[in-house]
Amino acid sequence: MELVEALSILSMLADGKDPETRMALTKDSTCRKARVVLALHIVVKAVATAQLDRLRQAPKNTNKYWSRGEETMVCDELTKGMMLAEIAKAHHRSVASIVARLVKLGRIAPGPAVRKRGTKELALMFDSPEAA
Repeated sequence: MELVEALSILSMLADGKDPETRMALTKDSTCRKARVVLALHIVVKAVATAQLDRLRQAPKNTNKYWSRGEETMVCDELTKGMMLAEIAKAHHRSVASIVARLVKLGRIAPGPAVRKRGTKELALMFDSPEAA
């Protein structure tokens, strides 16, 4: 289940509706109690706000297609010894996306860190002071 779907379900419950049938919940339903309704609305708003904040802070090229020219530049920058964080900043992308692209292009091996932890965790390792 994706976050958007989960938020939709919680929102419907907060509005007193069954998410599957879209019919009103019975009056004795736990989800119709005032404190539960308030809690559901607070959670939906908090998660939605956090998602929007995350999107606002994302690099400019997040979710944009890679051109062959950009892929070539990233490979050249890696060959020249640029740090992954510098490459990511120059291309307005996350370190995780740079790592994933380099793995896809065969420029870095999907070693145990990538296979077991995934590129997001690997990127955090590269960004951490201990990794330097």
